[in-house]
Order: sequence, then structure tokens, then C-alpha cells
Amino acid sequence: MATLVLINVADGSITEIGSQKWAFIDDIVWHPTGDSLLMIAADDLLFQGQVWEVAYPAGAGRRLTNNLNGHYSISVTADGSSIVVGEVYSRSAIWVSPDVNPENAKSVMSATADTWGLGWTPDGRIVFASDQTGEPEIWIMDADGSNARALTSDRALKSVPVMSSDGRYIVYSTARGADR
Repeated sequence: MATLVLINVADGSITEIGSQKWAFIDDIVWHPTGDSLLMIAADDLLFQGQVWEVAYPAGAGRRLTNNLNGHYSISVTADGSSIVVGEVYSRSAIWVSPDVNPENAKSVMSATADTWGLGWTPDGRIVFASDQTGEPEIWIMDADGSNARALTSDRALKSVPVMSSDGRYIVYSTARGADR
């Protein structure tokens, strides 16, 4: 876990800013007023980096963005009136090969959404976690990409779906109930 730490240049003393722990911190800038820090960070490993404002010196954090794509860089204008951030934009395709030769693989789902894990079902279909409709859901489709349909509709982030050997159940990881 990551923390925000302040180093006093004059005496080398180190002080932690606030008590919040972060899964990661990607970028930090001081607000020109000096009363806060703006940063790209995640408070949970399940989520992409978001834009946060952390009050200084109190250390209270407030999330400013809340999206599935996440962010990777931040800067603020000299007068503090505008920020610029880079957005992570990920899309993934699904390919199927009849053998282990990659030259024989064919795309069965184009790169129109992001995917967080996939697997075969016992009857030869593919189960996968994806944001095909703009929300993260568990999907199932035939091996050729046809008959795709969402199996969930709760809008909670999901990943790594695995089908039981009897084909009756799918187990997956979820962030259900977490703030997003």
C-alpha cells in the first residue's frame, strides 16, 4: 500500500500526509494555492487510477472522477483553474484458434470493449467479463462469437470468470458494493 509523505527540505524530517492508504499513486501535483494535492491514485486494486484531491495538511482525500477507464497523468494550470489528465482507454478482442498455431486464430469479438478474463465452458462456449454495453458484466457466447448475451446486469466490476466442470455455475471476482 502507498502513502503520501512530505519531506522537509530544511531538516530532512518526514511526515505522512493523512492516514489513507492507497493501492497505488501514479502522479501527484500541488494545487497552486498550496492547500491541496491533486493526484492519480486508486484506493482499491480492483479499480483504475482516478483523480483525487487530498487536503493539505489535513490529508483528507476526495475522489474527483469515477470511471472504468481510469487515468494516468495530471497537471494543473498556474492559476489553479483547470486540470488536464490522461485517460486510460483499453479495448480487447477475443480470438479463437482450432489449434495452438497462432496463424490459424480468428477474431470472434472485435476490440469494441474491454475484457477482464475469459474461459471455455464444458459445452465449447466462451464465458468472459466485459463492458460490451458500457457496464462491466459477465457474458457468454458461442465459440464463433455468435449468440453473445450478458448473464449479469448489476453494473459491478467483475473479472476472471470460471465455469464449473458440470457447466452449471460461473464463479467470478467482483467489486459489488464498492464505491465506484
